[in-house]
Amino acid sequence: MMNGCCYIVKQGVTILKYNGRARDIGRLMKDSTLAPDLRELFNNVEEIRAFAFDSIGLKRNKNFTRFIKIDRDYIVEVLTAARADTFKQYRWWFPFAGSFPYKGFFDHKDVVKEAEKLRKKGYDVNYGRVDAFSMLGFLSDPVYSYMKSFSVYDLAELIIHEQTHATIYLRNYISFNEQAASFTGDEGGLAFVKMKFGPESEQYKTAVLENRDYDTYITLLKSLYGRLDTVYGSDLTKGEKLARKERIIAAFKDSVKVRYDALFKTGQYKGLEKARINNAYLMARMTYTENLGIFYELYKKNNYSLRLTMAQLKMLKKIKGDPEKYIREKVLGNSSGG
Repeated sequence: MMNGCCYIVKQGVTILKYNGRARDIGRLMKDSTLAPDLRELFNNVEEIRAFAFDSIGLKRNKNFTRFIKIDRDYIVEVLTAARADTFKQYRWWFPFAGSFPYKGFFDHKDVVKEAEKLRKKGYDVNYGRVDAFSMLGFLSDPVYSYMKSFSVYDLAELIIHEQTHATIYLRNYISFNEQAASFTGDEGGLAFVKMKFGPESEQYKTAVLENRDYDTYITLLKSLYGRLDTVYGSDLTKGEKLARKERIIAAFKDSVKVRYDALFKTGQYKGLEKARINNAYLMARMTYTENLGIFYELYKKNNYSLRLTMAQLKMLKKIKGDPEKYIREKVLGNSSGG
């Protein structure tokens, strides 16, 4: 692996380099020559921030008040890894932040190099580009130039997701943190678009369809995960497990290709049959979605109020132990854990 200290220094230098170019959005908005697409982006960002603070109750800070122009359409590549014959994830540890099932890289050569080392050790690997990542309060999260191409829903989902991380972060409960942010980002993004454009608007209807297709995508992956998990827990030899794994994934891809139009309402998952689906790919998605149901149970209990739901989630910073168990037993009153 890349030496831990060298990794932190290299990524830190890149972050500082980017942040050294950051410009205050308030000042940019006062410039009469500001490009119309950037002015529209900044206006949308400010509206979303206000909605996140006032309607959801997310932490009020300086996130997304600075602008950075960069020459690519993503900020970082994230690597995940899991054993080839089990869903046991590889985890990285970082000072102050704790243990993580993923690792970010600004330089493509670095992520490829580390992925290859893990692959040689028997891990499935997966890496892909991401649009943003939370600075967790060490620095304020910026707006990047490529975000001007985002739909209002995608922009709102991203900002609210990252702002949730700034509001509640539970050390060493990464999956819970990500799922809380995914739930709040998805529902908050929909609520914002509905408020801004109206429930009959094309913007809102499109966002709803995209959201439903994402739910379908995750449901399909969870089913695949379940079938593979059964194989991994069997008495088959490692070689037999790997062979059956390949057949199951191939059958999954063929099925999605044939049934695509019956499954999805938009084209955002076209080509899924070409994806490099493996254990790391699946676990990367499960990190964000595996137990989302508990957040929707809480949301329902709070009469579908994001603000009340977030107030209860923020209280988790005061408790010790598993936050999901606490919600089930103390908030939802479900001692069975199901």
